[in-house]
Amino acid sequence: MKVVGRHLLLLRICIQIEPSNIFYMITSNPPEHYNEDYFLTHYGPLVVDDARRNLLSQYWRFILESHAGHLREDFQKSLLDYGAGSGVVSAGFPNTACFDVSPWSIEFLSRKDRTVYTKLEDIPKHAFSNLLCSHSLEHYESPQTALCDFREFVGADGRLILMLPVERGYKVRLEPDSDQHLYCWNFQTIGNLLRLCGWKPILGEIVFGPFMLNTLGKLVSTRRAVKIAAILGRLRRNFESMLVVAEKIG
Repeated sequence: MKVVGRHLLLLRICIQIEPSNIFYMITSNPPEHYNEDYFLTHYGPLVVDDARRNLLSQYWRFILESHAGHLREDFQKSLLDYGAGSGVVSAGFPNTACFDVSPWSIEFLSRKDRTVYTKLEDIPKHAFSNLLCSHSLEHYESPQTALCDFREFVGADGRLILMLPVERGYKVRLEPDSDQHLYCWNFQTIGNLLRLCGWKPILGEIVFGPFMLNTLGKLVSTRRAVKIAAILGRLRRNFESMLVVAEKIG
């Protein structure tokens, strides 16, 4: 009972605390490695090739909608892409806004005419139907605090869409890498953490990145290219990620 009591107290604190103060410690001063070199290394041609970026955006929209088909209409509502980076995952959806603190990301998204929030206090509270956090949570110094504070940005029926890496690095490594992941989860552990932070998981699946998408995009329609690339990506288990959707509790 003492353990349960402590968890309930922690949940109450997480829900009530002001996000702007907590997130200042987490994200308002991004580490130096989140600079232009980092994004160019990780996103490469997407930075300079609009056609490839748009095609990949349609791919991720297809993946999210096909794996969570019953939520398709909800995905058409307002969406905040938190830790957006290049914004490629959310670019295929309507009614989206982005939040990032990386100067490179802010400039890049602004040039693409995306709505970009650069300060947490500027994000309207309870204004979004969905919050997307794609391959971002694992970089935060305090993901538990982040998940608690995400509740402030969605409405009463809001949903959280997480995409997380599947870690496969089992070799002993004592030096930092370029990915700079601070945490990793499986479905059980992220589910436990979500419930602790006031979210109820309703979907958990493994999803894959595309294979031969750009080549296919030159040969067939975008819709067909996306579908074929998804099949090939699954067969090759390309860029394996965890997709978790959760509903706001209370």
